[in-house]
Amino acid sequence: MAPQGFNVLIVGAGITGLLLAQTLKAIGIRFRIFESEVSAVRYRPREWAVAIHWALPMLREVLPQDLWHRLKDTQTDPLQLASNSDYISVYNSGTGKLLKKLPGVGMRRFSRRKLRALCSEGIAIEYNKTLTEIVYQNERGVTAKFGDGTECSGDILIGCDGAHSKVRNLLFGEASAKPVSSGVSQFSASFSFSSAAFADYMRRGIPLSSVGLNPSGVYLLIYLLETPEPASPETWIFQINWSWLGPHDPSLDDAGRLAKIKSMADTFSEPFRSICLGIPGDTRIYADSLHYWVPRLWTPNRGRVTLAGDAAHPMLQHRGQGINNCIRDVLELANAMKLGQQDDLGLMDVISSYDREMISRGEVEVQSSVKDALLLHTWHKAMESPFMKMSVGPRF
Repeated sequence: MAPQGFNVLIVGAGITGLLLAQTLKAIGIRFRIFESEVSAVRYRPREWAVAIHWALPMLREVLPQDLWHRLKDTQTDPLQLASNSDYISVYNSGTGKLLKKLPGVGMRRFSRRKLRALCSEGIAIEYNKTLTEIVYQNERGVTAKFGDGTECSGDILIGCDGAHSKVRNLLFGEASAKPVSSGVSQFSASFSFSSAAFADYMRRGIPLSSVGLNPSGVYLLIYLLETPEPASPETWIFQINWSWLGPHDPSLDDAGRLAKIKSMADTFSEPFRSICLGIPGDTRIYADSLHYWVPRLWTPNRGRVTLAGDAAHPMLQHRGQGINNCIRDVLELANAMKLGQQDDLGLMDVISSYDREMISRGEVEVQSSVKDALLLHTWHKAMESPFMKMSVGPRF
């Protein structure tokens, strides 16, 4: 379809920005997409997976058909089948007791890196573009200015630049746009088991993921991240997220963080004990303080700037809602712009409608994610958490 209608500037070439670019390309709306990373070949050593479930039908709507048919190639486990993966097991990691089997809602896990690469196909990303200023033109239009001295003008600018969004900073001011600490800290690590038999056992035992809750307040998530050589289980890469309510010690190095994990895990039941004790001694252990930001309306700008994805509603991950709401944002934006073209509505009308829906939904989801995290890390309240009550199903 020949480009027409609005001219869109997308800031951020993560999964949200790239999905938006793909759907705008498909419906014939002009766009340019800018990324602050210096080049396409920059390698990020840290990898993780995203869990898509209730938004999978929406993803099918926004991805071109050829990319949709190759989506399975980005799964963390290419052999994952609906027949054996429609649940999430939650255990007491201290006793091994199964607390609950939660419906998986059609969940699939995808490699963030592979999914981003798939979504970038056919998209001309402009790299090394660090946004420094947004200038509003008199009656309509907006100009993005970048750190390299270049600028670009369009009808609308959409910030898809992640949890620490520069676009959000410019809309609200840095202090008001700053993510808020949840009080939850997390260690995460990716590694292979030395025992092929144990790796195979884990893969068969956790088709989606396995969650361990503990009276100590530690939350443990384990899932398969990658299968480099499907016939060689000792090459498979698993990931654990180990989180708790409270600060982490910034003085600890990788060895110190791993020692802390193994010391507590020595009291766990199987298989959680062997999972944690089996982490190789040279494994990189990342430490994070988990943050969030509750979306709200900004100063009206005649529909010329908006937000999507983690730039709009960064949330905690324990109920797996982040990427699913990102996908819904993309679909809602695309539908709004199509409506604007078909019915000759003004840009302000269609974007204002999107803003209201996204902010209302995002506010509830972010606040729910914080409540969920606090309850899951409080043993006597964990069963009251949204995750244990609703699994990963949608609120809207």
